Amino acid sequence: MAPAPFGAAVRHDRYKPWKIAVLGDPMFTLGPRAPRFKDVPPDLLDPLTDVGEHSMRDLILRADDEGASIRLLEHSMAGTLTPDEARDGAPALFRTGRLQELEQAFRVMRADDRVALADYAWLASRRPSVDLSHVLKDLLRPGQIALDAVELSKRLPRGEAITLLSDARARVRREADLTLIDQALREVR
Repeated sequence: MAPAPFGAAVRHDRYKPWKIAVLGDPMFTLGPRAPRFKDVPPDLLDPLTDVGEHSMRDLILRADDEGASIRLLEHSMAGTLTPDEARDGAPALFRTGRLQELEQAFRVMRADDRVALADYAWLASRRPSVDLSHVLKDLLRPGQIALDAVELSKRLPRGEAITLLSDARARVRREADLTLIDQALREVR
């Protein structure tokens, strides 16, 4: 049976058939194995290292977070960072641990992109060394506005915290959210 890709085992006895056993791999293919590359040959990578319009996306498609982060930082320092590059590169910044630089990327992004990537900013802000509070004021997530506002109010100066909580209170309807915000307002005042 070894060279056979697929086969059925049978029993010779006088009883009714009750089970069919299938042996082998149904995905087995005949012929030599296809060549596989562990790394992409360098001559194929040359066009991807261009500094063209879509270079950030090319780096991300190659899963080169380090390269994408560096490209984003270079464009940011040169003042040429586009909203699309900021949107595409923000997850790479997060994955490579460059959390302080996320603030600049979020400032350049369009509003709808900031909302779509808000979780990256919220996750990064949980690190004590990262201060994204000014970015997060505009990124209170739907469905958890009260929780986000209360968490963020603890990091803001008193006046800004009161304003944030008051604005958030006007946006929520659930009684539990209103109670949570009222309690935070009492603590801040």
